[in-house]
Amino acid sequence: MGSVVGPSPIGQATTETSASYSYAPVASVFGTAALVAWAARLGMPGFMGMALAMLASLKFADIEAFAEQFAQYDAIAQRFRPYGKVYPVLELGLGLGFLAGWWPLGIGLGSLVLGAIGAYSVVDAVYLRQKSLTCACVGGNSRAPLGLVTLAENVAMVGMGLAMAWGVVGTLPMTQRPALNSGLPGGEPIPALTKPAPRQPDRR
Repeated sequence: MGSVVGPSPIGQATTETSASYSYAPVASVFGTAALVAWAARLGMPGFMGMALAMLASLKFADIEAFAEQFAQYDAIAQRFRPYGKVYPVLELGLGLGFLAGWWPLGIGLGSLVLGAIGAYSVVDAVYLRQKSLTCACVGGNSRAPLGLVTLAENVAMVGMGLAMAWGVVGTLPMTQRPALNSGLPGGEPIPALTKPAPRQPDRR
């Protein structure tokens, strides 16, 4: 369960809170994901995919506890509680997308949006409202502190999402870019969105 220990100066925590915090779960997840990605030569997308999939699995272990803890600081979950149970599904989908290379533009934009919302939530809760909270990133009942590490995780999602989306858009000719949202195999343009070539006049 998340715990609120009262306001504290930015970047600091009370003695009681500091004693109860632990970065071990976060270090374990990202360390393991990095080693697997390195061993399998998956690159940065593979690392991100492994990390997101592992984080989602920890949330699924006790989704009720996660949703309750998540709602203490997430901007959407505070207003719409069921989002706390949807978030792990979205996170797992992004992780699988990074690993499998599915629909790069959609996965990139999804990572960008979720990361941006997460980063805003952390800044609002920790640095603006100055709350000392535990992070639900490694599941409910975690003792990982909500703060700089959580913010860095969300910023990484934003950066990876931007890189993937821009990489797709930037390598395609303009005539094929509308097809990115069509879901058509092979990146074929949507006929209704592509202008036919002008008909040449008959000079005979």
